[in-house]
Amino acid sequence: MLTERLALRRFTTADKQNLLSLDGDPQVMRFLTGTARSLAQIRDEVLPGLAGCHLRFPGYGYWAAETRGQPRATATTARAASWIAASCAGPRNDSA
Repeated sequence: MLTERLALRRFTTADKQNLLSLDGDPQVMRFLTGTARSLAQIRDEVLPGLAGCHLRFPGYGYWAAETRGQPRATATTARAASWIAASCAGPRNDSA
């Protein structure tokens, strides 16, 4: 998905360093899982999980967000907010 300023795309193994800058930061992760992750955890657990979302729930999942016009190495990569892409938990049933 492209906008004037952003490009949203699926995560790839090339994103491991960008994810480490987020998931490896205790100040970021205290709001998510409570603990920072290592590069090995990102490579072996996080990236396969992010990629698997798209396979289990076509059209839903987590997306890498990059500022258009910047080289990939300097682009900001982050997990998009839930209003951009639904969680891999699948469709919500709010009637329960």
